[in-house]
Amino acid sequence: MALFDDVLDELLADPRVARGVFFGHPGAKLGKRVFACEVDGDLLVKLGAERVVEMQQAGAARVFDPMGGRPMNAWALIPEPDSGDPVRAWVELAEEAKEYLADEA
Repeated sequence: MALFDDVLDELLADPRVARGVFFGHPGAKLGKRVFACEVDGDLLVKLGAERVVEMQQAGAARVFDPMGGRPMNAWALIPEPDSGDPVRAWVELAEEAKEYLADEA
């Protein structure tokens, strides 16, 4: 969770972002809606169904299915990167999710 704490610190630099909880997991929200959180060591972000499919096909993500059999197709679970700067990688995805949520409103 230390990685997500660092990501959340970066996201909170935007005054529109606040701490939130999603399915009992710590997250970042824009207004009343969570756009990113940590789930069992993975980053969970809301990117929209098309983007999630694109990331799945690239082997970079999987669909979030918290109840087994009812996937949330707009949400992607992203594992911690093996190389590079994992905080930067996750912040970029969370920022993408924040913009997706802002555009959706």
